[in-house]
Amino acid sequence: MKKIINTQFIKFAGIGILNTAIDFFILKLIMHFGDGSISWFMVSKAFAVTGATTNSFVMNRFWTFKTTKKIKEDISPFLIISALGMLINVSVGSLSYGFLIDHLVSNVATNISAVFAASASFLFNYFGYKYFVFKG
Repeated sequence: MKKIINTQFIKFAGIGILNTAIDFFILKLIMHFGDGSISWFMVSKAFAVTGATTNSFVMNRFWTFKTTKKIKEDISPFLIISALGMLINVSVGSLSYGFLIDHLVSNVATNISAVFAASASFLFNYFGYKYFVFKG
């Protein structure tokens, strides 16, 4: 009987936690210097996701999925999945922030929106990386 939760998924989740911390740190740092607007959030979130995505490529390629392909073979599919994941992440985060900013202070709205955004892109990225990027 196949395990329901495999080692790859656990490693991916651990890296996801680290990526979320990187994302939050960059997001909070950039938001600190902005005006709290939705457009500033979108720009900040895009930079935050880029930092986390860079870490994701390195950690998932060499530790989670342990691919033996050349890096150049992984880059294009990784960037496609990551761009779609980033679109999901930034869209969900921005929509959440746009709604929450009317009801909460900017700092709290930023935190909650970042959690929604990371959650929305997590499974998409896992299955995309596993079956499209680091397969074989």
